[in-house]
Amino acid sequence: MPSRVPINGRVLAQLREDRLWGHGQLADHARAFAKSQGETCGLSRTQVIAYEAARLHNPKSRYPSRENLRYLVGALRPTAANLKRLLGRTPPSRLAQWTNDTAVKPANACEQAGTAATDVKKPPVDRDEFVHKLVPAVAVFAALPKSTHPLHAEVDQLIGAYATSSPQKLLPQSRRLLDKIVRVLAEPMRDSARRRLLMDASEVAAVAGWMALFAGHPGESDAYFTLAVKYAAESRVDRALGCALASAGMLHGIDAGTGDSATALAMLRAAEPLLPAEGLMSKVVVLRQAEELGALGDEHRRDGLRTLERGERITETDDGEGLYSRRGCLPLSEAFMSSWTGRIQVRLGDVGEGLSRLHLWKSAPSMGTRTPALRLADVALGHTKAGDPEPACEAAVRSLDASDAVGYRVGVERVRRVRAAMPPEWAPLACVRDLDRRLGMPT
Repeated sequence: MPSRVPINGRVLAQLREDRLWGHGQLADHARAFAKSQGETCGLSRTQVIAYEAARLHNPKSRYPSRENLRYLVGALRPTAANLKRLLGRTPPSRLAQWTNDTAVKPANACEQAGTAATDVKKPPVDRDEFVHKLVPAVAVFAALPKSTHPLHAEVDQLIGAYATSSPQKLLPQSRRLLDKIVRVLAEPMRDSARRRLLMDASEVAAVAGWMALFAGHPGESDAYFTLAVKYAAESRVDRALGCALASAGMLHGIDAGTGDSATALAMLRAAEPLLPAEGLMSKVVVLRQAEELGALGDEHRRDGLRTLERGERITETDDGEGLYSRRGCLPLSEAFMSSWTGRIQVRLGDVGEGLSRLHLWKSAPSMGTRTPALRLADVALGHTKAGDPEPACEAAVRSLDASDAVGYRVGVERVRRVRAAMPPEWAPLACVRDLDRRLGMPT
């Protein structure tokens, strides 16, 4: 009978679910590891399930053979700390009871193959010797980069590309990645692993929604934002749901959406209580509320100014990792935030100070590919409200150039809104007629 090693089945299940593998997938990876070592392993899904049901100090548990455990550890690549948790603290005096005792039955006929009757009385496994030999055997695998699940690196890469990639490139990538995540979610897994994956799915769906919106596909954008809210709600993480609601509100907002500021404001107000009192995303949500209030008209100006003051008081602490953080889609420098505040001031009627702050975007240390198009459109709006047609048209044309360079349809729509805000008496001006020609409007 093969020598068996008592393990903590709960830890084995946790290590498997952290990689988002099903039982069959773990068996497949273990067999692949054995093959890479020039060995043969007949580990099956049923055996993995039996091993995960094992409990230390329980004579009825089905423990893995030393060979199968080595293959499992080689596939899972646990840290030294997790390896100790897996093996537990069974004293050597009791270890023999579950290794070679004739009362222990093999897991299945697969492990009996090639086992002679003389193997029944093998000496008991010495735990210290076993761990000493096992750790070096998998050290090269344990040294490889760790990730919570196989798709985590792809999610990180997608989020990192948000600020610098065009919608035409990032939209197909986000579609494919979301499809992968949905397939993995169909596998059984631990609640904590599912929660993390649902949050990833919500963020990837939000990226897809933004890219579809930026590329001029509002219907597709709405579908992806709906999925982002759905997955965030299923994760039962308040911050994830708050961020998803704020993202979905963008589809309706004055900044890049349909211009339905009332709907956008309602979604932003629903998102705010779900977020921490302080933090970068909390600040963004409150500032966006002030912006939508400014777009609703003069009767909301006072409420908008109060909301703007409240947003500026929120501490810009980093929100950690993921899409809604400084390293994600919000690499917002102090200059960037000041220019954004200037845009809000322009919408709320404080044109002079707003314009001076708007120009600060040029000094931001790093900008996404879409930032110039947006900020130039904001500058054009500021000059329009200040009554300066020449600089307004110049900034609008530069915004169109920047939008065309990255395939950014939202930038073009922003300029159209600026043109709609220009007074009728500007229509005969040469600069306005040139802008109309760029926009394909009758002159």
